[in-house]
Amino acid sequence: MLIVREATLPLPPEKVFKKIEDVRALAMIKKELAKYSIVRNEAGLQILDAMIHLPLWITVPTRLKYMTQPGKFAELKQIRGGFTTYECAYTLRAAGEFTHVTIRFDIKLAGGLTGSAIQAVLSPFLKKRIEKELTILNTTSPDD
Repeated sequence: MLIVREATLPLPPEKVFKKIEDVRALAMIKKELAKYSIVRNEAGLQILDAMIHLPLWITVPTRLKYMTQPGKFAELKQIRGGFTTYECAYTLRAAGEFTHVTIRFDIKLAGGLTGSAIQAVLSPFLKKRIEKELTILNTTSPDD
């Protein structure tokens, strides 16, 4: 299931990127990433073991890779685990004083027809989560 959402935010790319600059920041907006431990941490790359919490009390253990390019791009991708596919990419592009953000979220559950049926039920919930991420990216805090 591929979900793509785009928005132009009235914030510069540096402020938007602060909210996704590393896994700790990302976990504040990506609610399914509630439980994780970082096993490798270096500039632009983090490897983590995580429990992905999906709607309807579905929890999937997985190892993820989080790569960033400051001010431009961030991608969270499964290396191994319980999904056939789990990828979430954030692309930022300066648009004058604003930032155009694209979130591309691709998830495929294992389990053949059963996985596909569960995925169909989860689809509206996951779409709302991605839209909520855009809303959170569009807010500023006193620290920004």
